[in-house]
Amino acid sequence: MAQIDTGNMTQEQKEKNVIIMYIAMAAANIIYFIVCELILKYGFNPGQHGFAPQKLETYSMIKTVLIMLSIVETVFLAGIKLAVSSGNASGIAKVFLNNLMKPTADDMAMVMIVTLNITSFCLSIGIYGVLIFMLNGIIADTYIFFILCEVIILMFIPSKTYIEKLINLRKNMQQMGS
Repeated sequence: MAQIDTGNMTQEQKEKNVIIMYIAMAAANIIYFIVCELILKYGFNPGQHGFAPQKLETYSMIKTVLIMLSIVETVFLAGIKLAVSSGNASGIAKVFLNNLMKPTADDMAMVMIVTLNITSFCLSIGIYGVLIFMLNGIIADTYIFFILCEVIILMFIPSKTYIEKLINLRKNMQQMGS
């Protein structure tokens, strides 16, 4: 697993880096949406329906699978949010957080690693929207993915309270011998 070196930074610089990283990840989903809109306007030839048009049945099946994956990821991320908010992780959230919290002794480096992984999960939902759009060029079908992605990202805004709760959760998990 990659190590993040925050050795020469002040606590304030570390917190700013977490926020900057978070904003960049949150902006990525908006950029995906803008790119889809630009492709719709300038990238398709008249009458072209996506870059890999599918039969309606195939397209519906792919869309359904991606919606189901998005729901699973949303439930997983809600469990992570609940664990951070309550200070007590269990189940798959405990395994996920435990693996991310162990590699570094620096609390803020751990916050950066956890935030990066969580926002990556969120962005995967946005990528599903891009995939659906590229298949058939139907922009309306992508809205649910882009909106869900942004809503979930907003659940994990790295405020001082969130950062403190994440650090406290790490300490609780270490005390419990996870």
